[in-house]
Amino acid sequence: MSSSSFFLVDYLPLARELRDAASASRSGAPTRITSRLDAFVDSSKSEALRGDAVLARLYAALDSCGLERTSTQRFFHKKFVESILPWIYGKKDFSRFKERVLHEAGIHPDKYNQYTLISTPRRWGKTTSVGIFVAATLYAVPDAWISVYSTGRRASKALSDLVHKFLKRLEEGAGLKRSNVLVKNTEELFYAGDVGSDVRRLFSYPASVQVRRVFSDPPPFVRPLPSPSSRPRPLVSRLSSFVIRLSCTEKQRDVSRCLAMLYK
Repeated sequence: MSSSSFFLVDYLPLARELRDAASASRSGAPTRITSRLDAFVDSSKSEALRGDAVLARLYAALDSCGLERTSTQRFFHKKFVESILPWIYGKKDFSRFKERVLHEAGIHPDKYNQYTLISTPRRWGKTTSVGIFVAATLYAVPDAWISVYSTGRRASKALSDLVHKFLKRLEEGAGLKRSNVLVKNTEELFYAGDVGSDVRRLFSYPASVQVRRVFSDPPPFVRPLPSPSSRPRPLVSRLSSFVIRLSCTEKQRDVSRCLAMLYK
């Protein structure tokens, strides 16, 4: 008959050691609660995006046009840049890393708005602000396509010439010996990018100061297809991103009509 041996192992000292270590760690460094959004932003920061370099180049170009921007003009440009973030990063990257891009820009994802409406008094630097922004965008953002509507032919030509002047200053600051301007006339300014297929376009059109509502519904004699809402929608609601600039606060009626057109 064989005899069996039993060994008793005391795990109480080990349990006490682990308890003391856990208590010390809790008292030394409090537990950090991370939200799902912060965790996603922290994990995506390690991925370098093409839009990061484009955005940095755009802000550098805004400061290199040869003028000291006022605080108001910097605010204008900040809002303009927020409106074109999907074009700076590309629709694919912006859709995937939208939370990270907006977090770095100081914008909550639920409060992001691509529509910008600015109204100021006269002699407030609006035309200069738009000229600097358009020139910097043509210089920094690949495949940029910009349409600007002024109050008349003379104003549209003056704006195009102003953009061209700021582009020349940017090229001189970068040490370019040959200008990348491909086409420059009364209404068009085409700028060459880093590759042959990258052509950046500016169209400066004369327009009327009147505000007209354009509907996307067919004419009355054409029977429309059934839709969820019978209320006509303005055509501008189908645009992905645009910036509206009004001349001055004296046109309060036009401002109200524009706001009603956008938010109806």
